Amino acid sequence: MKIFVDTDVILDVLLERDGFKFSKNLLSKIEQKEIKAYTSSVIFTNCFYIISKLKDTKSAWNALQKLRLLFNVSKTTEKVIDLALASSFADFEDAVQYYTALSQKVDYFITRNKKDFSSSQLPILTPQECLVIYRKK
Repeated sequence: MKIFVDTDVILDVLLERDGFKFSKNLLSKIEQKEIKAYTSSVIFTNCFYIISKLKDTKSAWNALQKLRLLFNVSKTTEKVIDLALASSFADFEDAVQYYTALSQKVDYFITRNKKDFSSSQLPILTPQECLVIYRKK
């Protein structure tokens, strides 16, 4: 299974948000190398910004170092940016993430905000849905 993980799922774990056990379970499967996971460099910058504002800079650096051990980083190319700019996405960052994932040829795009990716060529799953599919394989 080859997945692309969106910012919200990663932040659930890095910020230790309550009520998001499926995000934590999914990252655990990734850490155990049971699932091959990708994300983009944009997610690293977003996570750094958010964690440094909610906690501190040192915590942000530490979180990103751990994150890098778990994820393959997909390239965000000129073509990805052009597709994102020409897309009908309401949110530019979502468009960049989506087209980065599409260019990586992942099996699934994992997010908690499925509604933001309604017209997708990729299957869009929540962490819980991804874990159900993983268990069936």
